Amino acid sequence: MDNNNIIDLLKKIEQKHGIPYECLNVIEINQKEHYKKYFAASGRARVLRHRTGKRVKTTFRFQNGRGEVYLAPTIALLESDVVEYFAKGIKEGVNFLNILLKEGKSFLKRIYISKEDIQFKIIEKFKESKILKGVFEVEVEVNKKFIDIVCKTQNCDWVLEVKKELNMESLGQVLVYKHLYSKENPEKKVKAGIVCLKSDPDISEVCTEYKVKVFVLDK
Repeated sequence: MDNNNIIDLLKKIEQKHGIPYECLNVIEINQKEHYKKYFAASGRARVLRHRTGKRVKTTFRFQNGRGEVYLAPTIALLESDVVEYFAKGIKEGVNFLNILLKEGKSFLKRIYISKEDIQFKIIEKFKESKILKGVFEVEVEVNKKFIDIVCKTQNCDWVLEVKKELNMESLGQVLVYKHLYSKENPEKKVKAGIVCLKSDPDISEVCTEYKVKVFVLDK
């Protein structure tokens, strides 16, 4: 299937469901700027990851997320100039458009469901709580792994794992992430923490023993 077939699908979707489209030529745009604005902006990468199952960095950049940006071929769905979903590659893009043509806006409701994703909501709630005051970075990469949150305060950098319920897995993960982050940032004082909605007294005790702070948010 070529570009003409894709444009034909887009036209049919616009006619049937009133969803307009626009075609961009990657030769005529600054791919890096578009990537930063629409896909890698603060918090957007996490939302897109939960909706598509793909990490933005490794999907749109060569060399496992460290190389040059390449956007084509991509179908991106925007609302109010914000990318809400994307399909990368011809086959995936065509499949997405065919379903959209068949189901219309009811399909959009299904792919948007992760707006209610519990982990994303916990992160937003924690940031709003001001329990830690600093600069928050989401999906921070260390040694090809991704830390849920890094909060850079005046005194130290917090490496934070986010879970609905406190468990042993989150303790192990945050200790590994703290080690890797400290290794890449030897000049910084680093602390570890777990943000959750429900604690566990025994695991919390172990966390204290390993100097991992547990932040329990109100549901």
